Amino acid sequence: VLFRSSSSATGAVAVNNSGTLGGSGTVGGAVTVASGGILKGGSGTTGTTLTLSVNPILNSGSIIDLVLGASGTHSTLALAAGGFNGFNTNQSFTMENMQAGTYDNIITGVASGINTAGWTITDGSGFNYSFLDDGTHIDLNVTPVPEPSTWAAAALATALIGYQISLRRRRRSSRKAA
Repeated sequence: VLFRSSSSATGAVAVNNSGTLGGSGTVGGAVTVASGGILKGGSGTTGTTLTLSVNPILNSGSIIDLVLGASGTHSTLALAAGGFNGFNTNQSFTMENMQAGTYDNIITGVASGINTAGWTITDGSGFNYSFLDDGTHIDLNVTPVPEPSTWAAAALATALIGYQISLRRRRRSSRKAA
């Protein structure tokens, strides 16, 4: 089920395996996301929000999908006020347009003290990322992983500098000895 911009629904919604619930709008009824089901914040573009008036039931293996954009822009999943804490300890995410940046308020309406340490982004290879629960919302920080060639070049440059320093010291000590 995908909502069009500014749509709303009032009944209960079940998102089955391989199903997706998302869009710009509000779901007023209960939402249950099965393993393999996707809860999409927004409608697939930055600046859009899916609002759930009743906190969802996220079964193990459910996926939250968000869109990332330039300069910290993103889609948002807005949960019912009252401090949602029903995430899975190993909650899975997909991030469309994965890129480096700081993304504030990707999920709003959460409780404080959520353990985000086991959360994963399935399409996050090439990036380091961390989720942060600030007590009312979740933020995301994404940085690129340096390529191995960058590390090799840095190690080679360091070794070369060390070798040059060693040569200078030898020359100085041989001059003093002479």
